[in-house]
Amino acid sequence: MVNHLEPLLEGQTAGPHPLREEIEEQACPRQDPSQVSGPTKFDRDAAIAAQKEEAKKGRRKKKRTASSTSLASNTFQELYRLTGEVLGQGAYASVQTCVNI
Repeated sequence: MVNHLEPLLEGQTAGPHPLREEIEEQACPRQDPSQVSGPTKFDRDAAIAAQKEEAKKGRRKKKRTASSTSLASNTFQELYRLTGEVLGQGAYASVQTCVNI
């Protein structure tokens, strides 16, 4: 499709294309709202309510594992013991080996 653009003079605005309404009518014909068949407002509301109920059923909390709910606190110091062997050192931290208790 080739479009031909005409230059506009200063202060002149482009008006509607003479074939625009005809092209739009062919692409998307207008329908009388009284003739449109489809779901009524009641059907639509019922469908939305059903979708909300389905979504509620799908949303469940994750079950907690035994380790996360135990009364024993699992801190690093309680689970591991440092051996004192330094593997590397940087400006802000050092890396040491440790053993699982």
